[in-house]
Amino acid sequence: MGYIEWEERYCIGVDRIDAQHRQFLEYLNRLEQHLSGDGDPGAVGITLNRLSDYANFHFAEEEATMGASGYPGLEVHREQHDDFRLQLADLKARYQSQDRTVVQGLVRFTADWLLRHILEVDRGFGGYLSQAGTKG
Repeated sequence: MGYIEWEERYCIGVDRIDAQHRQFLEYLNRLEQHLSGDGDPGAVGITLNRLSDYANFHFAEEEATMGASGYPGLEVHREQHDDFRLQLADLKARYQSQDRTVVQGLVRFTADWLLRHILEVDRGFGGYLSQAGTKG
């Protein structure tokens, strides 16, 4: 997959959420580093757990911000987060059951999902907050 550089086009205009998206990418980059042999191979499982925990934290924060602002797309957004959580949990379980080949697919899936989600969904929320005159 390779290292993912943060780009300004990923910004949704909500500083706290943009910072969380950057952290999300940092966990993915660490996982990629562990997989490429440039890091501690034993750290893959630890980083997977941190990635999963961080996804739950970030999604809760994002959904709370959406709820507080009255964002009309909250339920659809929550469903997308829930679907991601299920897929991530499945991939993590497969990894923990010694299916080590799944990790590369996990990194690719997570990176693709996150970047697409930011660009196609989260930016809409950022625009909503901007029009409402709030920063979340």
